[in-house]
Amino acid sequence: MIASCFFCVVKVVIQSCINIFLRREELIPQIFITFDRMGNRMSGMGNYCFQPSVLLVFVVTELIKSKENTMKLCLNSRDELYMLDLDKVAYIEASGNYSRIVYVEGMQIVVTLGLSKVEELIKQSMVKTAISPFVRLGRSYIINQNYLTHINVVRQRLTLSDCMEHTHVLEIPKALLRSYKDLIKEKFTVK
Repeated sequence: MIASCFFCVVKVVIQSCINIFLRREELIPQIFITFDRMGNRMSGMGNYCFQPSVLLVFVVTELIKSKENTMKLCLNSRDELYMLDLDKVAYIEASGNYSRIVYVEGMQIVVTLGLSKVEELIKQSMVKTAISPFVRLGRSYIINQNYLTHINVVRQRLTLSDCMEHTHVLEIPKALLRSYKDLIKEKFTVK
């Protein structure tokens, strides 16, 4: 009973945050109560949590997906909150302990999470029955396969594009690109 009551409070707080974000107001809520999947309060300083909360990611994803029919991911740290529109992310690149998130339109965000943590959060935010369009390519990249338009193994290039005006060319090692190309070919080959 208490856990469900806390969940309702968290849901209301998160819904308020989403409404503020969607209206693009300058006001940003200062208090986030974060809980894990079991309803336990996450550790941290006061009401802030150092690591993104699994429940926060899940609830925000579910609330926004039902409203807009798009997939969003909330990354919450002690000092920052990012609302990522996963449908528009072209790729994510590792940069040491940071990750550079690049939208297909060209906008870039650097987050203080490693690529493995971002990959884990994306997997957690996806609906269990849905197949994720994101695939990890080696230690450096996660790409959104919805934007995949060209693979050139000889030149070690992978092209992501929205087929309009935005194109991103990534340099990927030959062996990795060849095995990924074979997987794609196998997936689309009619047997």
